[in-house]
Amino acid sequence: MKIENQAENCCLIVGEGVTINGKIVAPGPVRVLGNVKGELSASDICVAPGGRVEGRMLGRNLDLSGHVSEAVSASGHLRIRTGATVRADILYQTLEIEGGANIEGSLKCQDQPRPQPQGDVTGFAAAAAPHLNLAD
Repeated sequence: MKIENQAENCCLIVGEGVTINGKIVAPGPVRVLGNVKGELSASDICVAPGGRVEGRMLGRNLDLSGHVSEAVSASGHLRIRTGATVRADILYQTLEIEGGANIEGSLKCQDQPRPQPQGDVTGFAAAAAPHLNLAD
């Protein structure tokens, strides 16, 4: 996974100082430097230092250095880097946690890779965090 420094390959970049509220479905990589509140679904997601995602996140490969909360699902590789704060129920295929990362929540390994996210991500969140109320 090489998305952390390749902004030119991103489908969407949420820049510093930008806040997006709602549902984001991107066909390619997403890099978050600002704030996302809601649902984020993309092929690969990088939450940079200072970036924040509050809501449900679904992707193939996730690279987390910022703040993430609620529910996270990585059908491929999940990397949680030094300085990241993750307060979420987490589903992953493979997991890498660097020293100095802060994690609070549940971790569950998926037996088989899940299909690439398409459209509504409500189903993954129900599996990742059955106690969350998704009917709004």
